[in-house]
Amino acid sequence: MAPLLGAAIETNPLEALTVGALLYGGVPSDLDGLVESVFAAMRTGGRSVMRDGAPVENEADSRRILGDVVTHLLENRIPLFRSVGILRG
Repeated sequence: MAPLLGAAIETNPLEALTVGALLYGGVPSDLDGLVESVFAAMRTGGRSVMRDGAPVENEADSRRILGDVVTHLLENRIPLFRSVGILRG
């Protein structure tokens, strides 16, 4: 829910996990920490990082891919979530 809009904003699972990590103490300047939080939440939920429709088996590759995705979200979606009051900052 976006408090300033009084409406919901559609998100995908990785956006939701990244926002969750930020809400629970993660900081954008600690990309490795955010990636670890999102990766741990994915594993707890039984999810895998996917590439070309298949799960990525190698953890290092998974973290690298996830790092690219989280970086993209920090640059492109997180500012939206801040502007509508979902995140502070």
